[in-house]
Amino acid sequence: VGRVEFLPVNWYSALHTDTTGVDNDLRRITLPSISRLRHFTNETLLDLFFYSSPTYCQTIVDAVAGEMNRLYKLFLHRNPDYRGAVSVMGHSLGSLILFDLLTNQKELVKTISPQKTDLKENAGGDAETLQGLLQKLHLSEYCAVLEKEKIDKEILVLCTENDLKELGIPMGPRKKILNYIKMQRSRQDGG
Repeated sequence: VGRVEFLPVNWYSALHTDTTGVDNDLRRITLPSISRLRHFTNETLLDLFFYSSPTYCQTIVDAVAGEMNRLYKLFLHRNPDYRGAVSVMGHSLGSLILFDLLTNQKELVKTISPQKTDLKENAGGDAETLQGLLQKLHLSEYCAVLEKEKIDKEILVLCTENDLKELGIPMGPRKKILNYIKMQRSRQDGG
């Protein structure tokens, strides 16, 4: 048909809900005077600070990615014969969020070598593979990233937060991996 369809992605409501309590906190600490300036600051400028904070950054990224996926699936459901390309664009803070999403996009694991899939999870004691470990942590999408850098389970426990950050692993998954590393070290020290 040759038409262009724009589907806006709303991430703002995910951050500014009653469950996060952000808006209540903002109302409590801002002065009631100069309402237009206060409204502009609370509704626009503070989102930049929220995005740079570890507490809310992942919430915003997850909301954007989830909404983009939802809209794409809805579009395909309504247009089952569509085989064209999809372009994404962002404005202001949205362009930064989009940049972060695209640069940290997970690589698809196209093939998995047979030797890794044939190993049993706990065959011979602690013979769990990196792939098995990542599946257990619900992080199997990062297997390709780690294998690309020749990181196996033994090397993973030597990684620091900065190492994982350089690999483009987002904060949430990075914390799960770091927690695993911490548990492994304490297990080795204690046993």
